[in-house]
Amino acid sequence: MYPLIKTNSRYAERAEAISEKMRKYTNDSFLNCLFSHFQTYIKHNNITMNFPWCCFLALKWKFSAEQKTYASDMSQKDFAKIINKIYQLTEDAVKFESEAGVILEMRRMIINQTFYQTRLQTFALALSRQYSWYCKSDTPFFRDNFKSLTGLELDNYYKIAFFLTFYFQLDKNSESSLVNIDRIIIFLVPLFGVDEVHAFLKLVSIRRNEIKDFVLLHAREGWNVEEYFERTPFLYKPLILEKQGLVVLSKTVMNAGFSAIVPELFNENLKGKYGEKFGKIVERYLEKLLIDTFSTVVTEKELNKIYRDKKRTGKVVDYLIQEDDAKVFIDSKAVMPHRHLRDSIIANQLKNKLKDNLLEGLEKGQFCASIINGIEKRKPNPRDSLIIILQQDHYVSTGKFISSFINKDIFNKIISDLGDLPIHQDRIYYITIDEFENLLEACSHNHISITEIIDRCVENDHNQATQKMNFQMHIDELLPPKSTIHKDLLANHDEFLKVYAKINYASKIWDGGERAYNEIRKQLLSGFLD
Repeated sequence: MYPLIKTNSRYAERAEAISEKMRKYTNDSFLNCLFSHFQTYIKHNNITMNFPWCCFLALKWKFSAEQKTYASDMSQKDFAKIINKIYQLTEDAVKFESEAGVILEMRRMIINQTFYQTRLQTFALALSRQYSWYCKSDTPFFRDNFKSLTGLELDNYYKIAFFLTFYFQLDKNSESSLVNIDRIIIFLVPLFGVDEVHAFLKLVSIRRNEIKDFVLLHAREGWNVEEYFERTPFLYKPLILEKQGLVVLSKTVMNAGFSAIVPELFNENLKGKYGEKFGKIVERYLEKLLIDTFSTVVTEKELNKIYRDKKRTGKVVDYLIQEDDAKVFIDSKAVMPHRHLRDSIIANQLKNKLKDNLLEGLEKGQFCASIINGIEKRKPNPRDSLIIILQQDHYVSTGKFISSFINKDIFNKIISDLGDLPIHQDRIYYITIDEFENLLEACSHNHISITEIIDRCVENDHNQATQKMNFQMHIDELLPPKSTIHKDLLANHDEFLKVYAKINYASKIWDGGERAYNEIRKQLLSGFLD
């Protein structure tokens, strides 16, 4: 049992007081303090000790309220006091009132903080993966719709985003950065043209005088505790466009934003059509990964044929891997996590949001395993496993987590329907595509099966001392720090590096072209800084 700690919440009162306190300072001085705060790492190369989740919440609150008529400039000391007060709000934001409450509260606290510890490689691979899915697919659906929505070519978005991601990493000593607008023109315009660069900046950046309207679009009603734990909306506008250049308040937020903007844009504007097209793309991508790694992959199409031949009907997973000692059922759910999945502690709310993807995948795996067991006349194997692959982390780790904290009756219902439980809840893992790629690499690197890795994961997760928050933490114990990147993603990476080299070469065309440069600068910034 976990210790039960009941807290007396004064969250709304204290949050409102902090917001009111910030009104006495000018917005401009607050932004300057925020930029300066991220100019140095309190702990070397680790942004978490700068409390970035508190800083971006302060930014949202600051611009959500009107500054006072006679507001004064904020000092760095004033800024630090505000951030400390927001950090101290944690004691009122959490409610450890039940065993489930302890875990779900800890979950949403950790989610927000570990987000800022994500490695640059993770974001770079996400860009590369999306480039394969959206730009190299046979269908023009993604390219055409992105162009229609933004006025920007989709492949140029990824090339420019990749360039800026690594350009800003040249300075490794600070989290915030400023690049002169002249550098943007010199590097990007020769290769991509004024219109493309203009469209890119319009998509990913915001002007200082637009921040207020932007944060109000993402405001919650009242002083909602969930807001304390949610991701910053500045993921979708990670750059601030000033006359002197592009301001990056946080490179981590920028890198995450570049990999979040396109899926979010499609998800918001194309709804069901996007999910249908994207699901097929991901299935083909995963199938190629599996076939490149294993020789015993059974696809959904082949499983359906087995069903027909044996005159069986029912739910079917996307893939089945027959290993020597057990079966691994794999289902892909190409869905974006709803924001409330990250910051909610309400079991019913989580259950309803998970119903159409995570819970469906769990049930599908159990029913498919039952049908296959019936066809093969085999009893449930205690080492059979179910892996449900997600586009992004929903921070739901295992089937046991589902039954313990979200839907306590789910496995009892499955047993009632099937007569037994084909796959034990401890052997059901929810993992991201990134983690799945690393899982396959771990199999190849260590010459072991998925079943053997799941055995190890289950053993670790049974002991609180070795329990892991997510699947990647298990994989990190099996892979060297710099493991091999899948060849397709590596090819994309090489392609991006060639673009980087072309950009550097193309920048030399400006020698002696001051007049043309000034005209292009004026054209590029037209409509932005008027």
